[in-house]
Amino acid sequence: RAPMSLRVLLPSADAAGGLTTSTHELLETLQALGEHAEPPPYTDLLCLCHPVWNEGSGVFQLAFQGRACELSNKNVQLICDRYPRSPTLQVGKLRKNLFNVDMNGRISPLQAFAIAITIFDQSSVRRRL
Repeated sequence: RAPMSLRVLLPSADAAGGLTTSTHELLETLQALGEHAEPPPYTDLLCLCHPVWNEGSGVFQLAFQGRACELSNKNVQLICDRYPRSPTLQVGKLRKNLFNVDMNGRISPLQAFAIAITIFDQSSVRRRL
């Protein structure tokens, strides 16, 4: 199965009134962005953090620091193009029907929730294919 593809373009946390684009304009910009294009000013582009192959266990893994205890295609980390050292958002499965959603200060709880819902929706669609 092909890996999940997800990119999120958000108003930057440090825009401080500088953002003048509408949500519709942000969506059009995201659709027009190439794989390595620069996002517009006052925005942050979140992309999937690519897992690393673990030779010992024979699976791809992400470092969740104990915030994900079970394997799941919903275990996702998104990193910001401007701050790639640590995840901006991560969703990790603890046990059946119980997930963590962790975020840093670059996004709001509402944005994190919306992205998490998108991850669950995209995962469900991929499972039906």
